[in-house]
Amino acid sequence: MLEGRFQRLDHQIRLLHLLSKGRYDTFQKTFAMKLSRLEALSPLAVMTRGYSVTRRLPEQKVVRSVDDLALGGQIETILGDGRVESKVDRIEKKRGV
Repeated sequence: MLEGRFQRLDHQIRLLHLLSKGRYDTFQKTFAMKLSRLEALSPLAVMTRGYSVTRRLPEQKVVRSVDDLALGGQIETILGDGRVESKVDRIEKKRGV
């Protein structure tokens, strides 16, 4: 009778181990997939695909429009592999905007 209880307990322990391992494996796969998505959307990853961020100097304010710039002003363009400082020589605004 006692031996039967030990066998049942041993069986339940093995079953619990299998179930917890399955949950862990599922969690690990889900985590890896979400991490991959997050890395793909990171600003640095986006810039390595050819995008950039331009900031007005010396304030380092992000330029969102040509209205944020002035002739002769200094700007910094941040690229995936470095940065460039430039002087604004010409500003052209789209018509109708």
